[in-house]
Amino acid sequence: MMVLQMLLACTSTSSLMSGTDIFKVRPFSSPQDKDNLAEICKDVWNGKDYLPNIAPAFEQDPSCDFVIMEHEKTGEMVAAGNRRIFDEKGKVIWIESIRVSTKFKGRGIATVLMKELCKRSREAGAKEILSCTVDDNYAMKKVFGKAGVAMNHRSNVQFSEFQKLKSLPGWSAMDSDRQPRNILKALDVEHLVQEEAKSEHWKIIESEKELKSLLETLRNHGMSGHLPGLGKLLWFSDELRDSIRKGLVRKLCKKNGDPPAVMALVKDPSIKSLRSKYVCTVVATTAHDFDSALWEACKGEIVPLLDGNPAFCLVFDGASSPGSLIESLPISRENPFVIYGWQSD
Repeated sequence: MMVLQMLLACTSTSSLMSGTDIFKVRPFSSPQDKDNLAEICKDVWNGKDYLPNIAPAFEQDPSCDFVIMEHEKTGEMVAAGNRRIFDEKGKVIWIESIRVSTKFKGRGIATVLMKELCKRSREAGAKEILSCTVDDNYAMKKVFGKAGVAMNHRSNVQFSEFQKLKSLPGWSAMDSDRQPRNILKALDVEHLVQEEAKSEHWKIIESEKELKSLLETLRNHGMSGHLPGLGKLLWFSDELRDSIRKGLVRKLCKKNGDPPAVMALVKDPSIKSLRSKYVCTVVATTAHDFDSALWEACKGEIVPLLDGNPAFCLVFDGASSPGSLIESLPISRENPFVIYGWQSD
């Protein structure tokens, strides 16, 4: 807790300039900012932005510095963004949920706010700053380039297309009459998993320390070094710790010295359109390991641990190759989430 207090010491109100305008950056406050936040988010993700719903959680989370940016003269909210402490020592920071009012887009507001959040992070001793956007969000990619911290491409994270998942029998939150089946059965692709992938032995990861060590090994083989989530990287939240406790976080270690693979099934409270809130997150360097991870996640013994609902969505950081199971899944291949990062020398 002391580390969090020190790192978030830079959360007081500050003034910034963009052109001739002066803006104030201050902590988000639910009572006075709720409606204005909803207004600037109303056109994001076709009107289905998650941010207004989880803003109160950001506000209460001691690891977050969730701020809004408002015009100093008019008091109008022009932007919002969150800075999350990603590790217990405060050396890794995740910047997320950058939103800019339609009225103020094209005026460099996102860049100004991003610079401020990066500045706060570095002043508090952060050694690594991470963020992401979808691949075709060219405006946000430019923001990373102008943020003053050389945010470089780290990895691409692919994820399920929710519209296609919602069409599967029993998967939609509105389709409670039918019993859902796991993704392999629902898509009738079980036969595409090779016997060798089926027979791999996955072991339960027993602790946060063990998981961090495996992810660091995978970082050295070109992965992000973190578990991917939906539009984010996963931190050691209550949901992830609960999955570790249940045995839903597993590893595949190779005897020949090849890099390991990691599979985790973790709840994401922001999921509203699907009946299951679980996400299957995979970090693997080969298509074989990915196929094996998904087979492991779909085993019958797992279902009771998922509240009896096997219809999880999917996100992964890793390699795919022609002819692999990945090609038969409803994955958004053309527009992945792109992870960017800055690291101190």
